[in-house]
Amino acid sequence: MIGTAHACDFDSADFAMIVAIRTNVGLQGFTSAGGTAQNTTVGTHQAKQVIDSAGSCIIGIGVSDSSRVDVTVQPGASEDPCPAALKLANIVEPKLP
Repeated sequence: MIGTAHACDFDSADFAMIVAIRTNVGLQGFTSAGGTAQNTTVGTHQAKQVIDSAGSCIIGIGVSDSSRVDVTVQPGASEDPCPAALKLANIVEPKLP
């Protein structure tokens, strides 16, 4: 558990990835965490993307009005984490209702 989310994470020397399932809040509760959230889509789902104040890329994929899946990639030394976050989000999205 990370906060109220059921989460799975992977850490390596180069980066960290987290997939978090939130069953108590949808996209309307997506917070920008120090950045500016942008509306986007992942597959057929509405989503929001932000780079937070720590430099992590977070993509929130809306599932329903009261649920979403957050994909977070924490960067390595100087890499842009968003391409990896989008790749992971595109792997997760087809499995969502």
